[in-house]
Amino acid sequence: SVILLSLSLGVSISAIYAQNDVQQAKEITSVHSNLPGDGRGSCPPVNRIRSAYTAPDATVRKFTLNDCMKYAIEHNQGVRKQRYTNDNYKQDMIESIASMTPKINGNIGATLSYGRSIDPATNTYTTTGNLGNTYSVEASMPVFAGFTCLNSLRMNRAMRLMGVSKLQQVEDELALSTMKAYFDLLYCLSEADIAEDQLATSRKTLFKTSKEAELGLKSEADVAQIASQVASDELLLTQQQNKADLALLALKQQMNYPIHDTINIETDI
Repeated sequence: SVILLSLSLGVSISAIYAQNDVQQAKEITSVHSNLPGDGRGSCPPVNRIRSAYTAPDATVRKFTLNDCMKYAIEHNQGVRKQRYTNDNYKQDMIESIASMTPKINGNIGATLSYGRSIDPATNTYTTTGNLGNTYSVEASMPVFAGFTCLNSLRMNRAMRLMGVSKLQQVEDELALSTMKAYFDLLYCLSEADIAEDQLATSRKTLFKTSKEAELGLKSEADVAQIASQVASDELLLTQQQNKADLALLALKQQMNYPIHDTINIETDI
C-alpha cells in the first residue's frame, strides 16, 4: 500500500506540472495563432545579444580592437605618469648638458643720493644729489671638475633611455590586457548568441509538442519535459548575458572608459 501511495503521489505531481506547461503552451499558441503552421517564428521574439553592444546606426563609431588599444593607451593613468617621468628625465639631461657650457652673467646698477653740504664759496648749505652707475660682466667655464659633469650627463641619458623603454613596456602590457578583455567580450557574446539560438529552438519544440499533445500524438509528460528544457535554456541565456555584461565592464576598466557611457564594439572580425 505504501508503494502504491508513493506512485499515485508522483503521478499527481507530474500531472500538475504537465497541466501548467500545457497551459503555457496554449498561451503561446493563442498569441501566435495567426502565423503559418510550419512552426517557424512561432516562439516569442528574443532580442539579439549583440544589439546591446553594437550601434544600429552605421554613422555611429564602432570601436575595433586597434581603437580600443589606442584609447586605452591615451587615457591610461599609468601611461600618463610614465610620460611625465620621461619629461623630467629629459629636462635633467638638458640641465646636465647646460652645466658643461660657458656661463655669462651681466649686472647693471644705479644709485641716487640726496644731501646737504656746505658750499666753500658762499659758506652756506646747499642741497646736492649724486647719481652713480655700476656695470659688470662675468664669464665662467668649467675646465675640470673630476668628470662630475660628464658622469652626470651619462647617468641622465641612461635614465632617459630607461624611461623610454619603460613607457614602451607599459603601453605593450596595457595593449595586451585590452586585447584579452576585447576577445573575452567577443567570446561571451558568441556564447550568448548560442544560448539564444538554443532557447529559440527549445521554444519552437515546445510549441510543436503542445500542438501534437492537442492532437493526441504526444503526452502531457512530453510537454512538461520540453517546458523544463525551455526554462533551463532561459537560465543559461541569462547567465551568458551576465557574463557578457561583466566582460564589457572589464573592457571599459582596461580602457579607462566612462562606466555609465555606452560603447559600441565592432564584433565582426
